[in-house]
Amino acid sequence: MSTDSDAARLDAMEKKITDLTSRLDNTSCDSPPPASTKKKKKTGEKRAPTVYNNFMKDHISNAKAQFDDADGKFDHKKAFSAAAAAWSKDHPKTKSKSDKKEPSE
Repeated sequence: MSTDSDAARLDAMEKKITDLTSRLDNTSCDSPPPASTKKKKKTGEKRAPTVYNNFMKDHISNAKAQFDDADGKFDHKKAFSAAAAAWSKDHPKTKSKSDKKEPSE
């Protein structure tokens, strides 16, 4: 009885191999790769820097000497944090349109 089941298993395996082989033969390797999903760079003019951009640029360039670390390297994180704090101090937040609306009751 074991030889009949072994023969049946062998036939099933051969059928699977034949099926897989025919699938591989039918696939085309000549097809082009899928299109790239990278975003294309926009062409055109750059936007003008904002008041915030100019403030940060000036403040960080002035603070470079102040925020050098022990190795003599510029600590950008500290300088940027100080510049952002100075911006917040000089330019308090204004309420947005959603903040100005009266809550509906």
